[in-house]
Amino acid sequence: TMCGGCVFRHITLKEEERIKTENVKSAMKRIAKADVEVRDAVTPLENGYRNKAQLPVSQDEKGLHCGFFAPHSHRIIDNSISCILSPKIFEEISLFILDFLKSENIKGYNEVDKSGVVRHLYYRINSYGEVAVTVVTTTKKLVSQEIENKFTKLLTSTFKEVRSVFINHNPKDTNVILGDEFKLIWGEKYLRDELLNCKFIMSPDSFFQVNRIGAEVVYKTAFSLLEEKHYENVYDLYCGIGSIGITLFAGMKNGNIKASASRLFGVEIVEKAIECAKINAKENGINNAQFFATDSTDITKSDIFDKFPPSLVILDPPRKGTTTELLDFLIEKNVSDILYISCDPATLARDMGYLISNGYTASQVCPINLFPRTKHCEVVVQLHSDINS
Repeated sequence: TMCGGCVFRHITLKEEERIKTENVKSAMKRIAKADVEVRDAVTPLENGYRNKAQLPVSQDEKGLHCGFFAPHSHRIIDNSISCILSPKIFEEISLFILDFLKSENIKGYNEVDKSGVVRHLYYRINSYGEVAVTVVTTTKKLVSQEIENKFTKLLTSTFKEVRSVFINHNPKDTNVILGDEFKLIWGEKYLRDELLNCKFIMSPDSFFQVNRIGAEVVYKTAFSLLEEKHYENVYDLYCGIGSIGITLFAGMKNGNIKASASRLFGVEIVEKAIECAKINAKENGINNAQFFATDSTDITKSDIFDKFPPSLVILDPPRKGTTTELLDFLIEKNVSDILYISCDPATLARDMGYLISNGYTASQVCPINLFPRTKHCEVVVQLHSDINS
């Protein structure tokens, strides 16, 4: 049975790396129209790398289903809970929850008639093997307080690894997995983890790289592209829980990174992620950091850039890339250095092409196979403008 996630499962890892390298080269030529050097893609970790999974749950006349969707459909492939890219415990907890739902006669969601309670099972695991479990439901409670109590008691006594249990309420008729509201029904509010010897906490809706070991390689690669100079004000846009800026400043502080900097500013639209970022900066001894909960493009409307002109801007946008409005603003402010971390070579090439046509030059382009066996590839590049240096 094919869930359509692992599009490269049928070929060797070496061949997958070659294809992804060629895809990045092609995007640079066709979209960025740039003659830049592209390194060979590297794979930090091939299997079991996913620290997050979202499994749809559905109900039809044949009963309760959970697993991955078949390609280009909303049909769940039965017996697809097991995934070689995810830790085994996600599968074990899913089977346990399905048994519980059946025993309590709690229905999965039916997209056709909009009936049923449970829509998704959503997991996160940290490097210590601790798990946060979220059940996405159409109702504010998992049926009732009594059922919730029974559920958490059974789940947490069976799986000592579970550190928190949340209900996420999503009553909307939508393809979006998560609703706005997370309710902690058992355990700890945050999951903890580490990246490059820095400690981080995250709320269930905060962005954290799906492949933690891979993320360390991405960050190290990105930092290695920086020049050995002083960057007065560093802006980490689309910063999530602050992981890139904080690991950069920690690396500068302990001498692992030759560059230096005075102040860190982080911008992120998810408010809970910014709450985490503030705690994470303090926890790692980064006292010269400020974080703002706003859309990264909207920072253009703030006067903070005038008070603290950016020397280095880090961009780690979602798959759609960043906005022309934001790029125009960075060009207008004569930002000399932009470190761009991208999860989509095509939108990166589009944004790079725009910057290059406005006087920027690109470093080597570094593809990192952060999501082996899937079609996705992470890419890191540094863009430099001589206007202001």
